[in-house]
Order: sequence, then structure tokens, then C-alpha cells
Amino acid sequence: FGPIQIRREHHVIHDKEWKRLKAKELFLYLYIHREQFVSRQQICEAIWQQDEEAMQRDFKVVFNAMLKTLEPTRSAREESHFITRRQHLYKLEDRWIQSDVAHFTYYAQRGMEEKTAKLSNEWLKLAMRLVDGQFCSDIEREWIESIQAHYNEQILKILERVAQNYVRLQEFDKVIRWAERIIALDEGHEEGYRLLMLAHYYLGNRREALKQYERCVNVLDEQYKITPMDPTEQLYELVLKM
Repeated sequence: FGPIQIRREHHVIHDKEWKRLKAKELFLYLYIHREQFVSRQQICEAIWQQDEEAMQRDFKVVFNAMLKTLEPTRSAREESHFITRRQHLYKLEDRWIQSDVAHFTYYAQRGMEEKTAKLSNEWLKLAMRLVDGQFCSDIEREWIESIQAHYNEQILKILERVAQNYVRLQEFDKVIRWAERIIALDEGHEEGYRLLMLAHYYLGNRREALKQYERCVNVLDEQYKITPMDPTEQLYELVLKM
């Protein structure tokens, strides 16, 4: 998460070591799709943006540059430890690789499955400690946008669950802290405002709870031209009765 950083053992691999930046991009593409074989055609469509002629000209050079960067001491005839090939199909063997993404996914899954609020938050906060910005924030390619959107959605779900768990634990100051992180990531995320309203309601701060409702109404109107959903309006009515 954040700018991509790839290490070989304890050494950070800088861009110039890849010889060609497409070699680094190819490794990233194979890592993201590590659970399956991908075809040369799929790689072409993503990295070479369907430029078949350029891919046919450059693929072998880019592929070998990637292997040389990953395994600089491997001989030319030796099989790669990292890449399995079957004719025009390629797969990254991730048993040799550790990544913050894999740890994030593991911690997030454990936290989402855990029924106990306190233990759930312990797992989910471990996941969030690995988040330092958008996934591969320094890569601007069309093929990675859906992956970035996926992880943004996962982060929102984690933030939401942590805040909801703190509601169950009646730690409303912490609800506010985590709900604000939801709004910072997605200003139109209505559950974030409901959590803020609920936390201020239980803290006895009617004015601040109403302020969060107005904040929600304004954002939804200005950005999406919509009104709040029924659960938000019902919570607003509850706050008015304080």
C-alpha cells in the first residue's frame, strides 16, 4: 500500500535495476494475478494496451529483464524459482514472496470473521497498520484501477467494522475517530455520518450529532444530488427527540 516497493532479500530494487519499467510492471501484474495462470494475450492487453506489434517485439526482452532482476545469479538455462511457464501461460509462484498485501488480506479476513468485537478490532487494526495510502499509489495504468478500487472498498469495510465494534464496546470517542477516517476516504459514505451521529448522541452531544447530519445532507446534495437514506433520517429523528 502506498508507493510500491519491491525487495530482493533485504535490498530495495530501484527502478533503474529493472532496466525496463515494463519489467517491474509485468512482475506487479503477475503478482496481482498470482493465483492463476495468465496468457500472453492478457498481459498484452493490460501492459501493452493491446499493441500486439510492440508486445511481440518487446515481450521477451521485458520478461528476461524481470527474471534477471528477481534472480540475478540464475543461469540462463536454469528454471526460475518465481515464474512457472506453460507455453504462452505464466504464473508467479508466491511461496517465495512475502507482501504487505497478503498480510493485509489475512488480517482483514480474520477480523471480519471474528464475532467478538474486541478481538475483531485487534485483527482489523493489524490490517490497517499496513495501509499507507492507496494500493500502488505511484502506478497510473488503466489495468490497475479496478484493483485499487477493490482495496479501497476493503479498507472502507474495515474502517466501518472497527467503528461498529467500538459502538458495541460503548467506546464512543473511538467510534468518532474511526468514523472520521471513513469520511476522509469517502466523503459520501453515509454509514460514516450515521456512526458519527450515533456516537455524539450517546455522548450526550445533541448539537454535534445534528451538525453531522447537516454535513451529510450537504455532501450528498452537492456531490450526488440525492437525499439521505431512511436509516439516516430515522437516526436524525431520534436525535431531535433528545
